[in-house]
Amino acid sequence: YKNALESESFVLNHKGGLSKLDEIALDLPGFSNFVGPDIFCQIMGTDRCLPSDNIDSSILKKKIFSSVKSYGIGDILNAITNSQLFNQWYISTTDAQRLKFGAWIKWIDEKDGGKILQPGCLQKLVSYLPLLQYSGVNKSFNDIEGSEYIVSTRHILPIKDILVKLGFKCSDNAINSSHPLYKFIKIQDEESIWLKIKERDSSVLSLEERI
Repeated sequence: YKNALESESFVLNHKGGLSKLDEIALDLPGFSNFVGPDIFCQIMGTDRCLPSDNIDSSILKKKIFSSVKSYGIGDILNAITNSQLFNQWYISTTDAQRLKFGAWIKWIDEKDGGKILQPGCLQKLVSYLPLLQYSGVNKSFNDIEGSEYIVSTRHILPIKDILVKLGFKCSDNAINSSHPLYKFIKIQDEESIWLKIKERDSSVLSLEERI
């Protein structure tokens, strides 16, 4: 019976065709809901297809369908961390989809509760995401570490013009507590920023700006 199942193409896939069991993959945590099935398969590096949304694919999780490849939270997080393909999707997608991704990461964090995932893995993922823009160029927090780039925050915005005069590059977009990934973002240490400011030549500033 099992051999008969595995030899037949009977599962409707996301492309509208029929696939054998060993040609099907399952996205257990629902990552493909916002990136789409084609991007999902590319990121996971698989030639398999996802089941069509028009069928109830939950039955494929049963042990008898062992030829089906299941991708869990850990598999997906490993695949998208520092992934050029996923980062490009993040840049080019809509704000609505980015919000869905942020909600998905929050759901993972709450679901896991520190039980399974390696400590800091979500923070590591977010550190590689192109969350910042500098003159229209997307950069991650890792990209700007230890450089003249500064993240615009509510404390930085009032002195942004002064920092630019001193040779710093402040992000076009501000990062604050309303950001969907804020919990997992390591904002630059403000004390280290002030030390960098003191090292700059302040003669380029007016007396009022120095005060």
